[in-house]
Amino acid sequence: MMKHQLQANGKLRSSDNWQRGIPITQYMKSLWRHFMDVWRQHRGLPGQDTLEDSLCAVLFNTMGMLHEVIKARPEEAVPDGTEIMSVEPLTCGDCTRDDVLEGCLFI
Repeated sequence: MMKHQLQANGKLRSSDNWQRGIPITQYMKSLWRHFMDVWRQHRGLPGQDTLEDSLCAVLFNTMGMLHEVIKARPEEAVPDGTEIMSVEPLTCGDCTRDDVLEGCLFI
């Protein structure tokens, strides 16, 4: 993801900006485009990106789309009737980019 952090306007994209929400249609378009790139390379044709980049993009879009689908679900109850509580991502609030690269336990 760091490879694609530089945006067209020259600014750096926040590595967690996807958590603010990306429309499912955007995930689907990107997923399809990258899947087709993987398929082309599997067939021996040239791809737009490396095979590894395309596979990572397929995974990113699949997980991002799943994230949006789960967020949109109404709260569910477990079989005994107990409500499932929403869990916020863990963060220590003091992490820097270097902490994340070195393996911060909260990210």
